[in-house]
Amino acid sequence: MTASQSIALVLVGDELLSGRRRDKHLPHFAAVFAARGLSLRQVWIIGDGRADVARVLGDARALGCPFICCGGIGATPDDQTRQAAAQAFERPLRIHPDGQTLLESLYGERTYPHRIRMVEFPEGAELIPNPVNQVPGFALGDGYFLPGFPEMAWPMAEWVLERRFGEVDASAALVTCRLGFRQVPESDLIPLLDDIGAEHPRVRLSCLPSMRDGFPVEVGATGRAPDAQAAIQAFEAGARAAGLEPHALGKR
Repeated sequence: MTASQSIALVLVGDELLSGRRRDKHLPHFAAVFAARGLSLRQVWIIGDGRADVARVLGDARALGCPFICCGGIGATPDDQTRQAAAQAFERPLRIHPDGQTLLESLYGERTYPHRIRMVEFPEGAELIPNPVNQVPGFALGDGYFLPGFPEMAWPMAEWVLERRFGEVDASAALVTCRLGFRQVPESDLIPLLDDIGAEHPRVRLSCLPSMRDGFPVEVGATGRAPDAQAAIQAFEAGARAAGLEPHALGKR
């Protein structure tokens, strides 16, 4: 996958590392991105420490593809993502004037002195609308910064993705076509994995062993449907020619 077809994900929160909150973002976004033909290139799960968040945001920027960051953009002292983004992008923090107007319309005098921090963004940031409580996220460069709450982050991310990539094109969706092998060591499949991978460069092959039911091995071909189907058919033909007996596991 090229950088233009890829996207990355940054998940921020001490509660994720401690286990107090179970992450829901990764499986959700993996499915959402795949439906748009976007390959999830890298994922970081990190705590709220400003230095760590700034370092990871710098790494995300260096990938050269868009990234979504969830968590840590609130007003409490443990929320450090806004400050870390300013550090990573080398921009000063500024109160966003449109964000200020929005908060004042929501909270009036109660905007100050604390809620106003929620729209203190790196200079040059654009607002991302929040359909749940109206408190915005922000976009800066290729980074899109959203709250940690899935109920807010997911609809906000849909707005970002539609704006950045347009409406969903079903023909661009990434699928995984799968074959299963029983009583076949992974090592016996390596030559086929090498050959089919070289013949089908638009597809990513995977080999997943399991400890259940006779140590089955699942081979997957991930890409756009025609490419993935062609690769898995070639793999099946090669396996049968080598005396192996694959069984189809369908698409995911």
